Amino acid sequence: MKKTGLLFIFSLLLASGFAQKTTTINDENAQKRNVSGFTSIEVSDGVDVYITQSDEESVVVSANKTEYRDKIQTKVEKGVLKIYFGDDKGFTIGWRDRKLRAYISIKSLENLHAGGGSDIIIKGTITSDKLSLDLSGGSDFVGDVKSAQLTVGISGGSDVKVSGAATNLKVNASGGSDFSGNDMKSEYAIVEVSGGSDATLSVSKELYAEASGGSDIHYSGNPVIKHKSSSGGGSVTKRGK
Repeated sequence: MKKTGLLFIFSLLLASGFAQKTTTINDENAQKRNVSGFTSIEVSDGVDVYITQSDEESVVVSANKTEYRDKIQTKVEKGVLKIYFGDDKGFTIGWRDRKLRAYISIKSLENLHAGGGSDIIIKGTITSDKLSLDLSGGSDFVGDVKSAQLTVGISGGSDVKVSGAATNLKVNASGGSDFSGNDMKSEYAIVEVSGGSDATLSVSKELYAEASGGSDIHYSGNPVIKHKSSSGGGSVTKRGK
């Protein structure tokens, strides 16, 4: 018997442009979860998260099999939406093939934490006065952000590729992690990298930069250099003219 795909349709109000947009998830294994009241997201266990800013809150989860989908846990504790895979077996061979996913629409976002190989993908633009990104254990972030204060902490081979704009940008990268902010316009930046990590950014007014342990910082723009330090094979260099 041919399976009929489940169709979830959400009307989303994107904060970046305040334009109405309909997002459709066509997935036969998708399941809507009844959770609400969150401004932060914490994800782990290889669950990939797709986030859209909206005037509504909703959470939909999916996997390549319903037995895996049903083991995806979603709960809200003190304003934090926690998403993880509730299986005592944990990571096993082929865990990536489970295609664990969560599709989230959120009104306001303050904190994002991803661990255990989970990825965060932003659809559209996230606008937040103050946003913190914390990634570890080979997790990745890709998205467009507009924020007065953006703080990024990445470790354990995690990567961040961000575009948009930030008045104040703070980056701490360690353990072979990479921060790619070429397409983000920042005014004031504090960047510290270590342990074979790299950071690239665009900054216009002030830069504080420290690179150590074979790590590199590459910046563009003409900021006032408030502090510049490199040691252990690290470097801080300006790109272009």
